[in-house]
Amino acid sequence: MLWKILSGLSAVALGVGLWFSYQNQNALKEELAQKGRAEQNLKSVKQVQEKAVEVKDKKIKELADLTKQRDDTTEEVNKTNSTIEEKQKEVEAKQIELVEAQKQLTKMNQEILKAGDVKKLIAEVEDLTRQVKESEAAIANQEQQLAMTEEKLTGLSGHIVKLKEVDSRQRRGQVDPSFNARVAQPFPEFGFVVLNKGNLGGVFANAMLNVKRGKNIIARLRVRDVEQGMSVADLIPGSLANGESIRSGDLVVAAPVPQQPVEPAPATAPVVPADGMAAPAPGGTAPTGAPASGTSPPPSADPFAPPPADVTPKQPGAEDPFNK
Repeated sequence: MLWKILSGLSAVALGVGLWFSYQNQNALKEELAQKGRAEQNLKSVKQVQEKAVEVKDKKIKELADLTKQRDDTTEEVNKTNSTIEEKQKEVEAKQIELVEAQKQLTKMNQEILKAGDVKKLIAEVEDLTRQVKESEAAIANQEQQLAMTEEKLTGLSGHIVKLKEVDSRQRRGQVDPSFNARVAQPFPEFGFVVLNKGNLGGVFANAMLNVKRGKNIIARLRVRDVEQGMSVADLIPGSLANGESIRSGDLVVAAPVPQQPVEPAPATAPVVPADGMAAPAPGGTAPTGAPASGTSPPPSADPFAPPPADVTPKQPGAEDPFNK
């Protein structure tokens, strides 16, 4: 009788063991599946990181090219200013010649009334009249060239202002106030999100952005890496509203950024009156229309520098794949 009881207990224990074995096998399969998904996600994040590094290097090169273009334009403006000064000196000389010729013409007309050899005086008057017309034509030509040079200088000055504005916006990381984008994918465990717009959409490195849901701002972001069609932005610590979380499709808009003073546009050289009779004031010089040689815009932060160390909040046990 005892052996039957032991046999029954053994059968029950064997059944329980088989049941636990079956449950452990299912749990192991689920864990292996989760591991595979995690490895695939990590691979995708690494690919995004590599693309972000390539775009960063490209933006550094673009900034260097833009700076060189600005310097070349400034040099051309300085050369144009020198040309304007030379043209003004030529106009002044022609105006002096014209005044002298008019004085001689007036003197000759007075002598005609007293002279006996009228034909000779008439010939001299005609010669002086021809000289006056030539001087007037030369002055008109110089004024036309001066006007063309001033027009070119105005265009170059506007181009410099535009280049400085673009350079200043890139250094500050300030996007256009009308900018908007969407959250393509959030990574709350790493403290960053992926946006659906990049530099082609008006995003700059270190740009400050707001995540907006309805009429409320629920979080603030700082752009870390930018490429043509996407960008990566870090969540500013402490900016996420209580009880909220960033979701795919959330609206992202420009955050207010303190405005820096804008340098005034360069002045243009004064235009000489069309009649050519008025000369510039003695000792006056034409405005250069550009900043003095050797000046440079105020230093500012590197737009491609990595964000501060405390920008990305991490949960315990999580590691940001973009900082590997």
